[in-house]
Amino acid sequence: MEEIEFIFESTTEAMDSSIEHLGNELKKISTGRATPVMLEGIRVDAYGALRPLNLVANVNATDSVTLSI
Repeated sequence: MEEIEFIFESTTEAMDSSIEHLGNELKKISTGRATPVMLEGIRVDAYGALRPLNLVANVNATDSVTLSI
């Protein structure tokens, strides 16, 4: 019985992680308009370490096709 509960918990964690990853990837899909989320995975060298772009600079969508960094 404990083995079944362990399998259920580990499977639930793996599925939740997969769903979260899918949601993050779907945010990056271009739908014809620019969004700051498209640049979330970009890291830049700042202050001697790699940091996410959105922590180093402001990223804004000025219109539907332009991102301002």
